[in-house]
Amino acid sequence: MPSNIVPPCLEKQHFTCPNCMICCYQHCGVGFADHYTIDSVHITKCSECDGFLIRVGDSIVFPSKVTVVSPHEDMPDLVRSTYLEAAAVFDPSPRASAALLRLALEQLMDTLSAEGNSISAKIGWLVVHRRLDPEVQQMLDTIRVVGNHSVHPGIIDLSGEDTRDTGILLFEAINFIIDELISKPARRSRLWGPVPESERKHAVQRDIKNRNLQT
Repeated sequence: MPSNIVPPCLEKQHFTCPNCMICCYQHCGVGFADHYTIDSVHITKCSECDGFLIRVGDSIVFPSKVTVVSPHEDMPDLVRSTYLEAAAVFDPSPRASAALLRLALEQLMDTLSAEGNSISAKIGWLVVHRRLDPEVQQMLDTIRVVGNHSVHPGIIDLSGEDTRDTGILLFEAINFIIDELISKPARRSRLWGPVPESERKHAVQRDIKNRNLQT
């Protein structure tokens, strides 16, 4: 289980909510009426999203157990919604989860204004126009290919013993992509912001001149 996931536990008041994937305080006590116990049935309400967690004994019956990495803080809302849906179905169906992550990738492509009539074409557009690092391109194509084969029979077997490990890697991959394509550019923009416009133009002209000298 990824290290940033705190699994639900009866002895803990802070754990990762399976509904919103946020580690937060779980209200409990008679005054809050947010924790109920009926024999071996326990119902806890999340302080962040107001979602419920239902446990029978030590087993979570609703929603699915938290076994994947939390969504990146900079993940666009539409992508996050699909990501959380994929997380919710991961335990009972890693194949369905992979297909949903492919959909999340397609939504991310649209958010980035990538052009093309297919995910593959849009990835190719980003490689050219955003000068993607090869590692980012590989993560994009990993989600695309595994997601495709989750719904179409192919050379990737999503019914084997390594299915869960592959699925967990897909969640990590999409978070990696968000960090590279959204978070890091935003941080660079903030750091570059204080530089005067005249100095920015000078830097651009300098680099153009240097490239011309090398050709």
